[in-house]
Amino acid sequence: MKSSNLSHYLIAALLTITTTFTTSAIASTTNTNAALVDSLSGYWQNFTNPAETPVKLTSIPTQYDIVPVAFADLSSDGTVSFTLQGPPYQATPDSIATFKKDIKALQDKKIKVLISLGGQNGAYQVNSQQQNRKFIDTLKQVIETYGFNGVDYDFEHGLTVENSRYLVEATQELKNYFKSKGKEFFVTIAPETLDVYFQYFSNGKYDKLIQAHLVDRVQVQLYNSGCMPGINGPACYVQGSKDFIVSQADSTIQVWMKHGIKNAAEKYVAGLPATIQAAGGGYVEPAVINEAMQCLQTKQKCDSYVPTQAYPMLKKVMTWDINWDAKENYKFVKTVRG
Repeated sequence: MKSSNLSHYLIAALLTITTTFTTSAIASTTNTNAALVDSLSGYWQNFTNPAETPVKLTSIPTQYDIVPVAFADLSSDGTVSFTLQGPPYQATPDSIATFKKDIKALQDKKIKVLISLGGQNGAYQVNSQQQNRKFIDTLKQVIETYGFNGVDYDFEHGLTVENSRYLVEATQELKNYFKSKGKEFFVTIAPETLDVYFQYFSNGKYDKLIQAHLVDRVQVQLYNSGCMPGINGPACYVQGSKDFIVSQADSTIQVWMKHGIKNAAEKYVAGLPATIQAAGGGYVEPAVINEAMQCLQTKQKCDSYVPTQAYPMLKKVMTWDINWDAKENYKFVKTVRG
């Protein structure tokens, strides 16, 4: 009996040690991911696309702390409008009231919900003060109607270096307006890689907005880009690789720093597809994103491209999109944020 009891106690002790070790290992992994990425932005589909995964706002994992709602509509006269049509709200009785309530529920969890303008089909066509007045007034109305925390600009069409000054004026006025009301007006942009390619500030269509310090985060789409050069190394890095992520982030941040952009590494957000189906090209496994972030932050876990310097404050990631991530049982958010 004594021998059996001793064995029992030894087994129990070993199980306790093993459980403690395993729990610690899991916690360590989670903490490591959290240390690499402290903020994750994910777009929510206000439409039906091949992801075919309806997600209520209140079902979004809380590791997504910024949720741009994609998309509002843009008219040629500058008018911004928003029609709620994304599943599962479209067929819900009192859908708008429910949607507003769900926005507030996320905000109560410290999650920012933004209205995103643009996308594949939306074009920025503001080319006069009259159009800009319409843009400002109607965007303000949409934000106040639904209670959004701010706006995301994802202009893949229409925005040029020439008409970007109207966007600067509009954004500044909106920031001032909401500040006067004691409210936040958070601004993100989602430029394609070429639009923040490490050029000088007379060439990029988002440059004036960034220079004016009106953008809180620049969520660069590191996909659907093809091959892009970096300031160090070969002339071309192929999308869908760790080197591509690191080279583009390093190159852009270095130019921003040269031109006096404050907190450049904190503003930069690496945008990647949630699944291989979510974009035409540029997908990498989420684990590779973690390694790329470690490379950028510490100059460790790099492949051939080593950043010019370490960026310990570069800890933000964006993904297109939450619905695609849901289709894969949230593999992206579980891996990147733990």
